[in-house]
Amino acid sequence: MKRHAARIVIVAIAASCAGCGLFKTNSPITGRNVSADQLAAESRAADNADKQTETAIKRELETAQRAAESARAKSKRGFDSIAAQIEGEAQTKLRNAAAEFEQQQADADAAFAAIVTASTARLNDLDAARIDRHTAVESALADIRARQEWVSAIVGTAESVGGLFGPVGGLASALIGAGGLMFGLRGKRDASSTMAAATRVIDAIDVLKQSNPAVAAAFKDNGKLLSEWMGTNGVALVNRAQQS
Repeated sequence: MKRHAARIVIVAIAASCAGCGLFKTNSPITGRNVSADQLAAESRAADNADKQTETAIKRELETAQRAAESARAKSKRGFDSIAAQIEGEAQTKLRNAAAEFEQQQADADAAFAAIVTASTARLNDLDAARIDRHTAVESALADIRARQEWVSAIVGTAESVGGLFGPVGGLASALIGAGGLMFGLRGKRDASSTMAAATRVIDAIDVLKQSNPAVAAAFKDNGKLLSEWMGTNGVALVNRAQQS
């Protein structure tokens, strides 16, 4: 019974001294030897300091976040501005390149069109020259054919007329044929030479008529026939030759 009472007294004393500074310990916060009340005060102070630090950190975070957002917005504006500038320059360069390309295409088309026009003109000139040449060749061939026909006619005429002159027919035929051939072959190229030759032929016939009365009589008797064979142009040529 006494032992139980003593224990109660000891517990009561411990309880009454719990709030006093009778028992102390090393503070895990400050490392000092403190009582329970002091340790509690240090704990509260540490908690308050933690809250202040936490608040400061949060403010720093908010400040940093705002700064980062501001920096991002600024960099975005800078990027957008540079991108817009580059895009504008690119559009300008693209338009210039497109205009230059179109001009080069137009120049190439114009150059080709000019070549086509010039080539077409040259081909047309060649065709025209070929046609003119062929026409000239046909004309020359026709002239040759006409002269050949003229020669044939003159030779035939001379032979036919020569037969009418009797003994002097061969000489008359030769003179008439020579005059006709001279006129047919040279008349179109050299009128003066033709006229001179015709005059000499006619003079030769006149000399023959003067030297041989039979020839003169034959020409006189067959004058109408000779005129018909010579034709208007032939008669005119003889008249011009006799008047010269």
